Amino acid sequence: MLVESAVYADGRRTTSTTLEEACRASREPGKFAWVTLRELSREEFVSVAGKIGLDELGVEEAIE
Repeated sequence: MLVESAVYADGRRTTSTTLEEACRASREPGKFAWVTLRELSREEFVSVAGKIGLDELGVEEAIE
């Protein structure tokens, strides 16, 4: 379950946002996304990992 996602710009929290918006904003210079997840199923974990661009092998290793 997605608990929270937010965007930080130049070290300051700017807004809470959707996962997709946070990931998109994190590609801008000086910004990063903070995502809090809790009790994900394997399928949810893989889905979120794909949305935020995590390496598939790293994801599989994390699940194992």
